[in-house]
Amino acid sequence: MSSLGTFLVAVALLWSCLWMWVAGEGGAVVSLTEHTFNEFVMDPTRHVLVEFFAAWCSHCVEFADTYEQVAHDLRDEPTVKVAKVDGAVWGSLVQRYGIRAYPSFVVFSKTDKSGTRVFQGKRGRFALADFVLAGGRAPGEEVEDSAVVGLTQSTFMEAVMDPSKDVLVNIYPGWCASCGVLAVVFEELAREVR
Repeated sequence: MSSLGTFLVAVALLWSCLWMWVAGEGGAVVSLTEHTFNEFVMDPTRHVLVEFFAAWCSHCVEFADTYEQVAHDLRDEPTVKVAKVDGAVWGSLVQRYGIRAYPSFVVFSKTDKSGTRVFQGKRGRFALADFVLAGGRAPGEEVEDSAVVGLTQSTFMEAVMDPSKDVLVNIYPGWCASCGVLAVVFEELAREVR
């Protein structure tokens, strides 16, 4: 085989690998289109983290490996999926959810499929994982119809010191992203024992 033939085979292989990376094949991140988006994202049994990206966006390209790692870290979570939408190709989805910058990360939680839960923190592997595990809630954000009772300084002693009740208290700072994940666990526990 001539060196030109070898070069062309190498370029073809490189192009195939690049295309598989962009298309998300073989990775833990699911690539969505306008045709697959609703069925995948609107499933009420799971939280879905969606990255809206563009192939020409240097920040998106730099973050691609980290985002794949987020999906890999969450692969064993049965109620969480990680996906991406190429906004340059699927502009109708970008318009529908008001995406104004790439990359944008949106959680479609089990209970809120509106697409308004946009990640606002510093992009990082653990911050995004915590965000989707918390259903896109910010740390300390109240849940509608919550089984967890919020305590204040004036209600703390009355609630905690009541000898007729067993009480589990979660005390956390509002800035703690990991605490948002624990808030989901507390909510599930409270619903079970309610």
